[in-house]
Amino acid sequence: QRRQPHGGKVDERTQAILYRSAPCGIGLVRDRIFVEVNDQLCQLTGYGRDELIGHSSRLLYPDTEEFARVGREKDEQIQRQGSGTVESRWLRKDGTAIEVLLSCTPFASDQPSVGETFTVLDITAHKQTEQHLRDNETRYHAMIEMAVDGILLGDHQGVILEANHHICIMFGMERHALIGRHISELPFCPTSIVAAPFRFDLLRQGETVISERDFHRPDGSIISVEMRSKMLP
Repeated sequence: QRRQPHGGKVDERTQAILYRSAPCGIGLVRDRIFVEVNDQLCQLTGYGRDELIGHSSRLLYPDTEEFARVGREKDEQIQRQGSGTVESRWLRKDGTAIEVLLSCTPFASDQPSVGETFTVLDITAHKQTEQHLRDNETRYHAMIEMAVDGILLGDHQGVILEANHHICIMFGMERHALIGRHISELPFCPTSIVAAPFRFDLLRQGETVISERDFHRPDGSIISVEMRSKMLP
């Protein structure tokens, strides 16, 4: 059997194998009407090939506005860079909504009437994970704000990244005056720092460091605080 030379064109049989075995939906559209689709796209959408081919891709979108947005953004990207990638929401035949990543490229740049090839990835699980992380972050910040203790969050070098409302009141300082400063730059009494230096070496070993310090508030008063520090993973 004669082998295809390296760098030569892929024969139709090889194209068909790649088309069938790809782990994502693949097809060809002309004026956004399905001309060809692979089995994976049918499985993804729940429609048979005969229900897609010859029909407008509009049937997969929840409304006309989303259909128009995707077409507009995709066309703008193709004009700028030769291909377009857009996130959207599709509706399966059973009405289930899925999040998809749609990528389109003109089949032949010199023959726009031929249509566009496209790939579709189901990113529903990825989007759900992103939303879960956002929800957790929202709850996390809410818990910090509601805490009765003053809380500072910093990076592994000791630069303050976040401060809750209670510690701002305790220190008599605005949040913006705390964030971005190194913990050692805060107005602790020098004698306190000498007596209880910041032990980042112990924190990096996973230990909880407890120390008592005196803090100079902007109004001239001094408060004594107990600091409990722990390095997060």
